[in-house]
Order: sequence, then structure tokens, then C-alpha cells
Amino acid sequence: MTAIPITGIGLGPEFSIPPVTGTESTTGQEGAAGAGGFGKALGGALEKLAETQQTATEQSQALALGKAPDIQTVAIDVERANLAIQLATQVRNRAVDAYHEIFRMQV
Repeated sequence: MTAIPITGIGLGPEFSIPPVTGTESTTGQEGAAGAGGFGKALGGALEKLAETQQTATEQSQALALGKAPDIQTVAIDVERANLAIQLATQVRNRAVDAYHEIFRMQV
């Protein structure tokens, strides 16, 4: 099976996901470190999402107060935040669907 890399959908390098090589061992402490690696990656992505949302909010407020240098930058930041939240929502939906599928499996 060939690994297909997941790429960001125009969200910039802050949302890139490193490729999974499949060479890590899943036994013992290496398995725990691998799970921590995914958890750290997910936590990092959520932190970037919060930063993107905060930047969009700040830019929107600056535009409303007349302090923003140009509207294009504000529009780009707001759209980037919108796409980031849509991506996070879809990832969450897929994770919930996978959980439900596993829960329905008969043992």
C-alpha cells in the first residue's frame, strides 16, 4: 500500500501534515511515543487554528476602526480562518464517523 501525502488546501504551511512513514514500531514505548506524536500534531494544529481565528478577529476589528492598511489583507485573513475552521470541522466529522464505525463492529 502506497502512502498518499495529505496536503493543505490553500491554508499555508502552518496546516501541513507530515507524511507517515510506517517504519515506527507500535510496541512498547515507541508505540506510546507515536500516539503522543499524533496528539502533539493534533494539538499543534488546533493551536494554529486558534491563532488564525485570533488574527482574523484582530484584522476585522482594525478594519472596522479604520486602522487596517488594506482590505485585501483583511479579506485574505478572514477567508483563511474560514477555510481553517471548515477543515477542522471536516476532520472532526471524519473522526466521529470512524469512531461510530468501530463502535458498530461486531467482535
